[in-house]
Amino acid sequence: MADQMFTAEEVQEGIYMIRERYYESSNRANIWLIQGSTMDLVVDTGLGIWHLPSFLKERGLIGEKPVQAVASHVHFDHSGGLHQFEKFAIHQLEAEAIRKGDNFQTVTIFFGSGEITRPPHEGWSLSDYKVRSAEPFAVLEEGYIFDLGNRRLRVLHLPGHTPGSVGLLDEEAKVLFSGDVVYDTLALIDWVPHSDLSAYIDTCRRLRNLSSEVDIVFPGHADPFDGNRLHFLTSEFIEKASTCRHKLFTVVMKCLSTMILKAKHSAFTQPSQHSESDYIAGSASLLHKAISFLSSKSSREIHHKKEQDIAIKSLLKEKDVLAVLPTGFGKSLVFQVFAIITSMDSVSSNGCVLVICPLKSIIRDQIEEADSLGLNAVELESPDMFENLPRLPDIYCICFGRSGVR
Repeated sequence: MADQMFTAEEVQEGIYMIRERYYESSNRANIWLIQGSTMDLVVDTGLGIWHLPSFLKERGLIGEKPVQAVASHVHFDHSGGLHQFEKFAIHQLEAEAIRKGDNFQTVTIFFGSGEITRPPHEGWSLSDYKVRSAEPFAVLEEGYIFDLGNRRLRVLHLPGHTPGSVGLLDEEAKVLFSGDVVYDTLALIDWVPHSDLSAYIDTCRRLRNLSSEVDIVFPGHADPFDGNRLHFLTSEFIEKASTCRHKLFTVVMKCLSTMILKAKHSAFTQPSQHSESDYIAGSASLLHKAISFLSSKSSREIHHKKEQDIAIKSLLKEKDVLAVLPTGFGKSLVFQVFAIITSMDSVSSNGCVLVICPLKSIIRDQIEEADSLGLNAVELESPDMFENLPRLPDIYCICFGRSGVR
């Protein structure tokens, strides 16, 4: 039955494009099999719901030769099946995510139960799915060579879509496996939690310069294309990504995707061996540290009220909170403290607080207060924001009013 779970098409001698037959989604990735004279290489492994090695063996596409797999990047639609291979490789910046089975970093998310049209077994549901932890055989960096005998593929580190995105270049055959860095379909994704727009632009400049040396690109999604198309797609992205409109879109979408994925995969929602009293003590300690930090930056000692305490601790439990507090009661302290706590290594390395204010005068006051407390804050409507974005650390506050929404 395994041979029914995938489709396979030979797109060039010794190169097969494989797709998961029963994953009907725009996220469905291309899986590439490159047959060499001494070793075969599988580039990306799909979701891992169905057993890819069994399909390849039953179709006679792999056999006696050694087989290795490599992930173009860590996202679930490419890395989900890595655990099915005895030997697999991934870039060093994303190896730890696979070791831990970090489904936040793999951006594991489905858009509906209908995407899986044939479950792997009776009783299976989407809630059962996770990218499984596994130990890589090799961790990649720029210049690593996969030697298949009659083919040699060189690793190109292409950060932007993810920190550890890689491409594989067969210089002799003028073939590039690009992963999700570039493909010829919908807009490239530069707004998921670990994306880096500046790095993505640099990567596209590199690929544009390389395009004259590439005859065909085998991408992570959609159909192959030639070097001329590679030049066009990368040039188009560079031009679009340099506009204020695109930078604004990327910042907002990154905030939203981070919040959605944290809600689904946060450590706070995972089973814990700690008691409720341990948790309360831990959150109280974090709250105390954050208040102490703010007091050290302020000209006055900061005291928090019971209502603020309840709101902050509820946010730490990832609960939805509606706090109705009177003017002058200290609403801003809630998100200031929460921003400090979410930036602590013990909680997260990607703290983000989005503050929506109805009046521009309030926005200016919040920005000034945040600056005085050592918090990075930007106004979404301000053109200065875009010049400063690449220099902002992981923790930042974005404030905007109604006039800033188009």
